[in-house]
Amino acid sequence: MDKKNEKLVPIANSAEYRQVTGTFSITLSGDFLPLQIIYQGKTVRCYPKFNFPEEFNITHTLNQWSNEEKSIELIMKVLVPYVKSKKEELGLRPTNNWLLIADVFKAQWTEKVKFG
Repeated sequence: MDKKNEKLVPIANSAEYRQVTGTFSITLSGDFLPLQIIYQGKTVRCYPKFNFPEEFNITHTLNQWSNEEKSIELIMKVLVPYVKSKKEELGLRPTNNWLLIADVFKAQWTEKVKFG
């Protein structure tokens, strides 16, 4: 990560390699939502020494892959707060429905993910 609008982001320490998965979410209006970054590891000690933006969802799994649990975490920690703030901003009722369009990757699109 680097300053906004930078054309080139140098690698600070090219000897540091990590296996990660990044989940990007975007709204129909083109707003990028905070990232979910999944590191490979068993505890938070696998995270790099970096101060990510507070709204990012920094997490981990044994293989750095997204799964049912991480999909639900993304929904609850990134998508739901965004939807709630947008409803307030637009003066909509909290009970108004919203639509999530996602790919159908089997491990991320389970009954528990779809219907909570």
